[in-house]
Order: sequence, then structure tokens, then C-alpha cells
Amino acid sequence: GLECFFRLNEKNNKQARYFFEEAINIDKGYAMAYIALGFTHMGDLVFGWSKSPIESFEHAEKNVEKALALNDSTDLPHGLLGWIYLFKRQHDEAIKAGERAIELNPNGAEAHANLALILLYSDKIELAIKLLKRAFRLNPIPPSYYYDLLGIAYRVNGQYEKAIEMGKKAVSISPDNVSAYITLAASYSPINRTEDASKAVEEILRIQPDFSLEYFVNTLPYKNQEELDKFINALRKAGLPE
Repeated sequence: GLECFFRLNEKNNKQARYFFEEAINIDKGYAMAYIALGFTHMGDLVFGWSKSPIESFEHAEKNVEKALALNDSTDLPHGLLGWIYLFKRQHDEAIKAGERAIELNPNGAEAHANLALILLYSDKIELAIKLLKRAFRLNPIPPSYYYDLLGIAYRVNGQYEKAIEMGKKAVSISPDNVSAYITLAASYSPINRTEDASKAVEEILRIQPDFSLEYFVNTLPYKNQEELDKFINALRKAGLPE
């Protein structure tokens, strides 16, 4: 299930959910399976893969509650709880949950990556970069989304060439990682690499033909509205459809 989930596209997200549900059928006391299942529902919410985003969010909430009730002494339930707070726009609570995950597992690469994601949206970019670099040290064979997150951080910092480098590494690991192509499109666009931006948009639409920029940006829990506006403008300039 995790192998499918980390490919970060709709088809594999559904396949991952099937495996996680099977794990729960085998062992209803397995907290990790509920957490993994909750993350698939958050993926549906973020990328518009759900017919009902509200229901997807509620499913994620229920799964994190179940996991915490089973075992609140591991990092990943608190990582997902951080996502829940983040998408409620409760940034301070999200950071606290992410920090709790690291307290519980100081050597957990996922805990560091999860908190970095929360910090990216909470306008704490330098700390996010620091945590991501530590995540790479803790997991020297990382999933593609580590590179994507670092690419997002560099993009927000205006380090577009570094962002592009990270985006390319992400798609070399997972060729259908729609988020990484979004990062690439939004990084090529500000430096007027129009042809490259168009190619990234083509890949986004290949993977997800019904991609909606309006839906996507409305889900993003940026604390800094100015940063969100800059991101939207870059994607529009790249040619993503509304």
C-alpha cells in the first residue's frame, strides 16, 4: 500500500487504499493501517480525486482518531493530526502536532517530512528546508515526495533552479507524481522558461485530465495569502486550465 501511495497519483492512491483496508480487515487493532488510510483520503482532498472533499476530510479525521485511540505513542498518528489541523487553517496546532511526532520519534524521517510540509504552509520556509535535509539524512532512499517538498520550499524562496532540480528528481523516482509536475510548472514559469512550463502542464493533464486550478488552489492551506497568490499566478502563466 505504501509503495502505491508514494507514487502520488489518483490510480495508485485508490490501489493503496485497497491494501490499507485489507490490512485493517486482517487486524482491526493495527494503528498504522488507519493512519495510512487517512493519508489516502487527504490525497483525494488535496488533488481533487474525491467526489466529496468534505467526506474525504471526515474519513481522514475518523481514521486519525481511531489510530490515536489504538496507539498515541508513535509519530505517524500525530503527523496526520497535523495535516488535519493544517487543513482547518489552525497552523499553530498543526505545528504542535508535527513537533509531537518528532518528540516521539526523533529519528523518524516521515515525522520530519510531515512537519516540514506543515511549516511550508505556515510561512516558516527556512526551518522547513532544515527539517527536510534532516529527513534525507534519516532516509537515504527517500520517496519522491521528499524531493517535491524540498522543491516547493526552494520555489517559495525564489530559488527556482534548485526547485527545478528537486522536481526533476521527484519525477525520476515517480513519473506520475502530479504534485512534482505542479512544482516544476510553477518554477519554470517565473523565470520565463515557457516551453518547459508548458511541458510540465502537459504532464499534469496527462496524469489528471480533469485537473482544476481553481479547485486545487482553494484546498491549499497557505497562511500567507501573498504567497498563495504568487503561486496561482505562476501556474496560470504556465497554462494550467482554471
